[in-house]
Amino acid sequence: MEDSSNHSSQVQTNADKENTQSYIYTTDIFLKYKDVNKKGHPNFEKYYSDGIQNKIRKIGGLDILDKQDIRVKLNYIITKKNISNEDENLYSVMRYNLNKVNNTMLSEGSDSLQTIINALTCLPYTKVEHFQKLAEMIVEKAINEQMFCSIYATLCFELAPYYIELNSNKKVYFRHILLNTCQTTFEMFLNNYEKIEKEKLSGLMNLLGALYNKKLLTYVIIKGCFDRLGNTIEKSNNSAYGIASLVIATYQNLLKENTAVCKHINEKLNKYVDNTKLHLRSKFAIQNALDKIQEIEGKTN
Repeated sequence: MEDSSNHSSQVQTNADKENTQSYIYTTDIFLKYKDVNKKGHPNFEKYYSDGIQNKIRKIGGLDILDKQDIRVKLNYIITKKNISNEDENLYSVMRYNLNKVNNTMLSEGSDSLQTIINALTCLPYTKVEHFQKLAEMIVEKAINEQMFCSIYATLCFELAPYYIELNSNKKVYFRHILLNTCQTTFEMFLNNYEKIEKEKLSGLMNLLGALYNKKLLTYVIIKGCFDRLGNTIEKSNNSAYGIASLVIATYQNLLKENTAVCKHINEKLNKYVDNTKLHLRSKFAIQNALDKIQEIEGKTN
């Protein structure tokens, strides 16, 4: 006589396998985030393969969007089925060229930087998704390699006038896609300000500052980012580091363009320093920005 419990177990296993035919994530991908216990993103599969016991298991709530490296890894896996071989080859060339960025390119007139510019501007971009992927790669790398933000901003400046022609009446420029990507990333950081690492927030602010210095962003956007980060400064020390990075990166050109914004920034920073609710580390970061302002204004006068 057949064991009904074994039959039931077999049926369940088959059902689980049907649900996981598309994507199976191994235990090690999630292991280092086991202490995070929040609802995961609904687009991600809720199963993983337990390599030790060779079983398909459901995963609990995982706030994987708060972990940048796993978000990128899983997003790549989930969307890969919609990418053609031509797209994948194009993305590989983009990644290959962006990975060439190094210290030697920080000097003006670098031949190696021009080589990357030439390579990226000559690629066959035929879909808006191509620009979106390139913008995401650049923003991601700038956040994690903030010492090269000025280089990535230069690449964006060179790519800005390129466009995808959807029809005779509509063109989508790389600059527009880039700004949307920056805004989306900023909103994500802002919504998770208590969890975003200060280095990554500073990296994004340095990139925005470098883009402003290349005239790809306006002073209105810089002021908006400054004010919105300021709204979170009492709740997160990291916000102060982001504010300081943004101010230091942009103040010299802001002073030339709009003194009213500079006055607004000065007044806010001084209020932050006097705010008894702020942690001492936050005040040190803000004071560092004020010292830089004083240095810049001293040279200007």
